[in-house]
Amino acid sequence: MHCYLYVDCKTPGCKSRVLVGHSEWPSDDPRSIEYADEYFPLSVPCGSCNRTHLYHANEIGSFSSPAPQHPAAWRPILPRPKDSLEPEPSDIKPGHWYVCAPCTRCKKPIPFFEIMKDAPMGGDGTFAFQNTPCPFCGHVDYYPASEWIRLQAQSEPKS
Repeated sequence: MHCYLYVDCKTPGCKSRVLVGHSEWPSDDPRSIEYADEYFPLSVPCGSCNRTHLYHANEIGSFSSPAPQHPAAWRPILPRPKDSLEPEPSDIKPGHWYVCAPCTRCKKPIPFFEIMKDAPMGGDGTFAFQNTPCPFCGHVDYYPASEWIRLQAQSEPKS
């Protein structure tokens, strides 16, 4: 289930709805996305009228959908909620080692946690990350220990 947060553009005559947040769960369990007051007011640009407006928490709407309602390259304005256990891509430090599993959709490695360079790994499959979202494409899946790999983060190439 895809849960979206949105705002309606405040420009008179503009009827655009702008998505500002997204979370994905494997079932239709009713859940909510909570954000601290530090995120508001939120500055949101409208792609239709090219105006930017400030929004407070009480102006954010939500809806759920079993299918994605956003384009593949879309990224939410609001960050993932802070209670999320998975590291953000921006939390990954070049040169450090992480236990990862490849996303079953986009195949990019999903970092679960940082480890020591020589940490032993068992692949017996007795532990798994369940309902884990990929920070790159948003796909949610199940990742047993037998699929984990150890990878060293690299710096982004300079352009």
